[in-house]
Amino acid sequence: NWLYFGHKCLLLHLPDGPREGKSWKDAQSICSLFEGSLVAIEDEIEQAYITMLLQGHSVGVWIGLRDEDTMKWTNGKPVSYTNWS
Repeated sequence: NWLYFGHKCLLLHLPDGPREGKSWKDAQSICSLFEGSLVAIEDEIEQAYITMLLQGHSVGVWIGLRDEDTMKWTNGKPVSYTNWS
C-alpha cells in the first residue's frame, strides 16, 4: 500500500523475516522498478512518521543515504538533516 506524506509517496515493503531481507543494492533496485528511490529522510517530522510506521516490526530497513566522497541521498539531494551523534 502506498502512503502519502507531504510531497512524498512512500511504499513500505517489509520482508516476512530476516532470511527474506535484501541488500541495499537490491532494495534500491526494487524502488527503481516503481520509478522511485529509497527514502530520503529530510527532517525530524518525516523521521518520526517513518519510525511510527515501523513500530512493532523487528526487521531492519534500508534508507537512501550514500557515502561516496560526500554524503548524499539516492534522489540526488544533499544531506540537510541528521539524527545521529
